[in-house]
Amino acid sequence: MGANFLIVGRNSFLAGRFHALSDIAADCEFLTHQEADAATLSDLRSFDSIVNFAIDPGYRNERYTAEHDFDLRIATKVCTTDTRYVMLSSRAVYSRDRAMGAKETDPATGNETYYGRNKLETERRLVELLRERLTVLRVANIIGNEFKTGRRTFMGQALQRLKLENEILLDISPDVRRDFLPDTFFVRVLDAVLKHPCEGMLNVGSGLPIRVGDIAGWLLEGYGTGRVAVSDHRLHDEFVLNVGRLRSLYDLTCTRDEIANHCREIGHCLRRR
Repeated sequence: MGANFLIVGRNSFLAGRFHALSDIAADCEFLTHQEADAATLSDLRSFDSIVNFAIDPGYRNERYTAEHDFDLRIATKVCTTDTRYVMLSSRAVYSRDRAMGAKETDPATGNETYYGRNKLETERRLVELLRERLTVLRVANIIGNEFKTGRRTFMGQALQRLKLENEILLDISPDVRRDFLPDTFFVRVLDAVLKHPCEGMLNVGSGLPIRVGDIAGWLLEGYGTGRVAVSDHRLHDEFVLNVGRLRSLYDLTCTRDEIANHCREIGHCLRRR
């Protein structure tokens, strides 16, 4: 039997983690974004679901254009089929005043960033195009072993600095609370969504307001040495998702201990490098 699911963006960090950890990886075909771009309708129509991890660099920090919208390009190819499209969106679609406890039913206006506004625009276009065959995962901060991945994420930068300078440098207050979820938990969620699809928007996070200082501290515990330095004590960009729908649909819960142990293991792996 051929693959049931198509994963686009084979070389991305998260697609790699999905390939390594997923229960259904054997039922998936993995393509690069170039291969998916070149694929025809006949190449794509046999898949039950398509998940895209690829993103155009210009999409993150430039005003929206359809040319930069890789999700739209793929979804347009399968809009006349029965294939479900799973879009990886972001918590950044929620406005700052909705950031703490945002629900899928709350108004989404973007969070004053190009990335947040662009994700929201893609969501709108895909809803119009695919209707009930669209699942949108509004994802919080996924954390994993991102040393030398090139990702400009909190975790990627923290690990680089810790390895090179024996410190984690924060440019925000350690008391800033954010919704972090381990990549292992994210894979469990995506497995569940592919096995038992849901329609519409779904917040994907831990639902827990975790201090940035706690994340840094757990990394240091695993690493066994180092310190936390703070260059700016501003309270900036706090957020936590309401994950009631996720728990109701899939009975999946991420605990504080799971996040702490995940960070300690990442620090321990960094020490062994």
